[in-house]
Amino acid sequence: MAQVTIDAGDTRFHISLAPAMPVVELTAKGEDGRALPGASCTWTFVLDYPGFITVPQGFRRNGRAYRHPPIAAVTGNPVRVPFAIVTGGRLTATVTASVGGRPVTATREDILIGGTNPSGTDLATAVPDKLMRQMIQQESGGAQFNDGRAGLPAQAINPNWSQDNLRGVGLGQLTNPPPTADEVWNWRSNAASLQRRYRDKRRSGATLHTRITASARFQAEVAALAEWRRAEGLPPIRVSLPALTEQQQDLEGLRAYNGFGRTVAGEYLDHIHEYEPALTTLTSATRRDPAGRALTSPPVPAVDGNGAGSWTQISGAERNRRSGGQAPGDPDYVAHVLARPG
Repeated sequence: MAQVTIDAGDTRFHISLAPAMPVVELTAKGEDGRALPGASCTWTFVLDYPGFITVPQGFRRNGRAYRHPPIAAVTGNPVRVPFAIVTGGRLTATVTASVGGRPVTATREDILIGGTNPSGTDLATAVPDKLMRQMIQQESGGAQFNDGRAGLPAQAINPNWSQDNLRGVGLGQLTNPPPTADEVWNWRSNAASLQRRYRDKRRSGATLHTRITASARFQAEVAALAEWRRAEGLPPIRVSLPALTEQQQDLEGLRAYNGFGRTVAGEYLDHIHEYEPALTTLTSATRRDPAGRALTSPPVPAVDGNGAGSWTQISGAERNRRSGGQAPGDPDYVAHVLARPG
């Protein structure tokens, strides 16, 4: 029986930085190695990504499965695969050709399509905000694609799936909500989504002072301060919390992006934020306990003469302590992001 082979010129192709799909040109050849007449060749294609494609020296990670929309059959020889969207995976190409008046079919399943990682210059152009570039470096090392190897490869077959197997992906390790196919295979879309998600997280920092002011814990601390002042013979004072500064809101946004984690009893708003009101313990100028020692107050808001409070940043070690060693993600995430080059 006559044999037909499919020549692709290579087995690995990569999405460009644009991004654009690679040109994959296939030729059906007869037993003599010559291209078959185009009119006799009909081609079908399936581009499928099963969640991870193991490659030599790669380490398997848990990803998400994707499939290119149905690709129209084409006639001719050679042909270029008519991709409709930017996506990678394993290409299955099947050709049915007429050889000696009889139909002969050949299939090839070893063609892989991966992606190309942006350089530092590419990132600086596409992502002008330094803090966002620092986040990208912390989240992924600048890799949209990675086959599970250390370092930043120029190209890889697989998207850069998160090492925690929660299926975060790409430059921003987008996890929840799940990334779209475009955010998985298009590094520019992934970076844009990171910035949108960060801005959404950051917004809550603008109202942190009002939410904490209304919390039961803060109200109890204000009441304790009022009672202390009354006992000390000091006039009442109206306590207020200032809004976070723009820089503080940036860092609160980083903490929100990495995750506040589980509910922790005793916190102002159930979760451990990046900032909380500064507290102090006051010492009485006149009152003593039975042993003659100056009385001290319980922890109360640290305020100035006008009653204005201030903020203190919670360290990674303190975050971990309060979480019982179960702090989500990276307890020192904010410090690690700021230490990254932009």
